[in-house]
Amino acid sequence: MVAVAALTGLAVILAWFLVAADVRSDLSDLRPSGKMTDPTTVLVGWPDLANSQERLEIERASSGPAIRVRMLGYMTEGNRPVREGEEADMFILMPHAGQILHAARRDPHEMVEVLLRRSARFRNRELVWVSGVIEEGPCASGGVFYCMKDGDVWPAEQREITRWFTP
Repeated sequence: MVAVAALTGLAVILAWFLVAADVRSDLSDLRPSGKMTDPTTVLVGWPDLANSQERLEIERASSGPAIRVRMLGYMTEGNRPVREGEEADMFILMPHAGQILHAARRDPHEMVEVLLRRSARFRNRELVWVSGVIEEGPCASGGVFYCMKDGDVWPAEQREITRWFTP
């Protein structure tokens, strides 16, 4: 009986440690703290997608061929399984990465399907910057409400969150 209690306690402590060691910032409520120096790029925060007034500004900005949006988020699998490090031409960008023991919730209004112009290495749950032309409406994979076409992706650092965004 004592052994069962000890093993259960050890499992709980191990699970807590794994989750605590894997916590990543949730970007859902962060708004851009400034504008990009490049006038052809609009910095977009996750609340901007849900806010109709902000969304109109994004749509107006992205409707012209020279204007692109730039977003920060976490890279996750799209409509087909992709192995870590494999080349991918599409992925889903999300404002939260989930945890090692609990996958991120997939709310269609908090997901952006990114179609890359050049394939890139897939890094599940990695913090990345993406840039492209964003559209609202059902995407090719279904179940995602925002599509980013002609996308570029590059790694981001944790410190860039506080540099470019505020709660």
